[in-house]
Amino acid sequence: MLVTWLLQCGVYAPVARADLGDADCIIEPHRVVDLSTSVEGVIEEITVDRGDDVKKDQVLVTLESGVEKATVELARLRAKEDAEILLGKARVEFGERSKARTDELYSRKSLSQHAKDEADHEASLAKLELREARQSRKRAELELKRAIAVLERRTIRSPIDGVVIERAASPGEAITEDEHILRLAQVDPLNVELIVPAVNFGEFRKGMYLAIRTDQPGKDVYHAEVVIVDPVIDASSETFGVRALLPNTDRQLPAGLACRAEIVSRDEHEADAPQTGADGADEHPR
Repeated sequence: MLVTWLLQCGVYAPVARADLGDADCIIEPHRVVDLSTSVEGVIEEITVDRGDDVKKDQVLVTLESGVEKATVELARLRAKEDAEILLGKARVEFGERSKARTDELYSRKSLSQHAKDEADHEASLAKLELREARQSRKRAELELKRAIAVLERRTIRSPIDGVVIERAASPGEAITEDEHILRLAQVDPLNVELIVPAVNFGEFRKGMYLAIRTDQPGKDVYHAEVVIVDPVIDASSETFGVRALLPNTDRQLPAGLACRAEIVSRDEHEADAPQTGADGADEHPR
């Protein structure tokens, strides 16, 4: 569990009930994502490096895909091919006209049963061939979708807005399935993680606010909103975890900082939350 790991690492020293007004905490990225590929291949391009900002759906890595692109183009041509359908329609129209003529002649006793049966057969066969041409067109369209999906698997996009914190490969390298390429972190908002003694269970609730202080010189107090209060006590440490979200739109705070947290009232939050921007808008939405 996160609680046990943090205690073992010495990151937190859970405070006693009397000291809850200034609890130890740590600031972490909201999400950390390891990017890999689901296919084998050779890296053609990596568009970012460590420290670069990324946007959701931005293309970050492409693998060599000459064969896959050719397959898509061939499938696209087949999916657009309508000669067989046009020919089938023409045969159906011809067969229907022929059948109408033979039916009229047969009704006048001017045509044998055998000739009529042949005309009926040709008309039915033309309809069957048209149906098969249309089914072939649908299969070609499905093959095109499949080829596009295979090609798209050779492009890796960012699943988040964030920053690159690790790059583990370079263009020209051959990589295997699920091999690590990039690591991204979402740093807006940030997670503020607290470990609280079990005796203080019930004093935290979702929606309450915490005043967050760091050791960075000249930095203001930041306000974070509690979003998770663990409902289970860790028996080995007699503590429970609390998580608060800290807006970080202007990237003033780096992840990884140790901090101290203090419960504040909503009125204190509204009065003391830091103001940013020329218009003095509240940086931390409620």
